Amino acid sequence: MSTLDPLLGRTLDGKYRIEGRIGRGGMGAVYRAMHVGTGRVVAVKIILPQLVQHPEALERFRREARAAGGLRHPNIVDVTDFGTARVGETDVAYLVMEYLQGRTVRDTLKEQGRLPLDVVVDIVEQIALALDEAHRNGIVHRDLKPDNVWLVPDPRGGHAVRVLDFGLAKLLERAAPETGERPRSEPDPSELATLPGADETASHLSTAFAPNRVSVAAEDDEETIASGGGRSLDSNTFTTAGSTLGTPAYMSPEQCRGGEIDFRSDLYSLGIMAWEAIVGRRPFDGSLSELV
Repeated sequence: MSTLDPLLGRTLDGKYRIEGRIGRGGMGAVYRAMHVGTGRVVAVKIILPQLVQHPEALERFRREARAAGGLRHPNIVDVTDFGTARVGETDVAYLVMEYLQGRTVRDTLKEQGRLPLDVVVDIVEQIALALDEAHRNGIVHRDLKPDNVWLVPDPRGGHAVRVLDFGLAKLLERAAPETGERPRSEPDPSELATLPGADETASHLSTAFAPNRVSVAAEDDEETIASGGGRSLDSNTFTTAGSTLGTPAYMSPEQCRGGEIDFRSDLYSLGIMAWEAIVGRRPFDGSLSELV
């Protein structure tokens, strides 16, 4: 990741001055930055320069920008900008988000084991509101899990939830206003292949960020898979998207099979999260092949 260190002190597109690296993951890093025009502190996610050259990796990054950037909701991380910039002899792609305090649900569960029922109800309700907004806009998250839900302390002594990481989001056709029908996806040929073996999966490192606390989830116990016959860009970080996208422990059966999915897959993932937070363990566990 040293290749990203030259970004420190640089200003991207004349707008975002990079002040420090606050987290890193398999596809890149998250930096604390200052918007030079307003003085506002923001978080800037940057993918590895070598991945900018790969259309599959760049498209996933663009998908996250389109999905999250088009949503305005208090329970969804606020994505404000996306672009590419020249740094020395290197092109970098960046995504600008609000700078969050707090920690992930995963960090909280690791520390506490399980959460009081009233706390779980509050968190689940806020996640459900975020999903409702995404679903009304034809967006399925596809990778909802404790690592992708941020808890921001609020003055009440509770938490304001932010749903993060729409990098695997699926954009569905919007419902026709006159019918009110729920949008559904058309089958994607790239998602109908059979699941390959574990040797064709790749770990996905999700990076979360905070002023004084950074969570970089390596997810050694719950791989996020992007599989189905694509060539690996890096055996440790990224595989081109194919039949199945998501984290097996939280994926619905139809998502595991690589079939057509809709909003109900996100609700299934939310149910798994709620179970885990209340009971202190997931309802289904085991190896990758056992989970699938």
